[in-house]
Amino acid sequence: MAATEAVENGGGSGDSVVVPPRPKEKLKPLPKPDDSEYEKKFELLNSKINSMNARIAEIKEIMDDFHEKRKTGGSGSVELRNKLNDEKNRFQSLLAKKSEVKQQLDRINKHRDELRNHSKLSKDKTQYLKREEIDDKINKLKHQMEHTSLSLNEEKKILSQLQDLERAKTTLSQYSEQMDKIANSNELREKVVEQLRTFDQELQNCKDQQKELNDAISALRERESANMPNVPELMAERKECYEIIKEAKAAKSKLYHQRKEAMDEYYTRQREIRQQQQLDRQARAVQRKKEYEERERERRAREEAEKGEPFEEEITLCDQMISYLGKLLPKGLEAAAEQPEASSASNGFGPDSGLKPLKKKGDDALESMFTGLSSGKGKGSKKAKAKASGRKEDAGPQRIQHSIDTIAAFSKLKVELPLTTGSIQHAVESLKAAKEGFQKRRVAEKERRAAAQEASAQGGEDGEAAEGLPEDEAAAGTAGDAPAGAVEVSLLVAEDGETVSVSVKVGEEAEADCPET
Repeated sequence: MAATEAVENGGGSGDSVVVPPRPKEKLKPLPKPDDSEYEKKFELLNSKINSMNARIAEIKEIMDDFHEKRKTGGSGSVELRNKLNDEKNRFQSLLAKKSEVKQQLDRINKHRDELRNHSKLSKDKTQYLKREEIDDKINKLKHQMEHTSLSLNEEKKILSQLQDLERAKTTLSQYSEQMDKIANSNELREKVVEQLRTFDQELQNCKDQQKELNDAISALRERESANMPNVPELMAERKECYEIIKEAKAAKSKLYHQRKEAMDEYYTRQREIRQQQQLDRQARAVQRKKEYEERERERRAREEAEKGEPFEEEITLCDQMISYLGKLLPKGLEAAAEQPEASSASNGFGPDSGLKPLKKKGDDALESMFTGLSSGKGKGSKKAKAKASGRKEDAGPQRIQHSIDTIAAFSKLKVELPLTTGSIQHAVESLKAAKEGFQKRRVAEKERRAAAQEASAQGGEDGEAAEGLPEDEAAAGTAGDAPAGAVEVSLLVAEDGETVSVSVKVGEEAEADCPET
């Protein structure tokens, strides 16, 4: 069982493709099937199907003509059918009218029932059925009140009776109106019932007429059907044609599947051959990829070996700036800037090592370039120099004039540039702290490089991802986002008794403002 191999796409992007094992034997292509024999068989089957379809169309035409003649018949049958249709239409019209009259009768019955219920309720409310009886009763009560001495309760009782009689009179008049409406409703109902009887008679006459016409049409059809074709034989022949078509289509489908199997086998072999070629190319690509990765690992190993100590430039620059600032300190504070000498002693070049630093001839010029001070070879009287130095000592902290390279060095180290002699000690301490930070980062960078080299040797990670950013980009990214060229410093420089304001942009030309006294 052959093991599969993974090919990384996109230079270590993380996606992998599983490559099947490389085929051992080369496949041979199959001959392509010939369609001419299949096409001939298809043509024979199609011609048989077309002939059967033509015969079925003829049978359909004969049977349609037969049914049309049975439906329409001759001129006599057309006349009878028209009369029958007229009678049917008249029957439907009478039926619709009867339905409307019946709905009207239902509404009348419903209204009459409502009137009867109301009249019954009105009758139950009063015991008097005639208006004269109520009037006589009212007159008697009034006469009694006028001609008889009554107590207060008796008068109240008679007044209550009079009110009841008045309400009874109103109820009796409503009852009379309702009875009149019921009488009118009964008369209207009798008229509607008479209309329904008339419609029933007309509908019955229409049915009798339709029956006579249907009998006449049936007799005419029987006489005309004697010359019609034999429909059962035609239907049997049509069924046989359908069976033949079904068998031909089945044979055609079988032939189609045979051809499809042959073509599928041919194209399957073609795909297998192309797949075999692709697998062979992938296997070669895997081998090339392995060789390329091996070369890359060797190249990265060489590059790691050629790299120097991490942050060597920054640490050296810190030592130089500490030494530079130590020379600018007053004599009483020079001992605070001895960190570069201690660093040299730790490397075996201190005062206790028995060795002395060798000072070259160009050191004075280099110091003059960093400090901006004269090397001592210029012209001038000793008296004037002594006078100037005495004036500076009396003035307290003096402003320092720095060169462009010094400003760039402090900007790269991200340390505040001292502008006076009083801030030199603080700048020296900041440089020492920056140096310690770079030394710690050197240890971490060495550990990271060792881990990346080990991972690259094992093939677990990509070389570029393991290495990360370059040293200068890492230092710039950790110290700050702004580049060194973006630093702007403003200085006040004393020169020949005048104070000059200087604005400096690192990487650009210095611009001097107008002098001020």
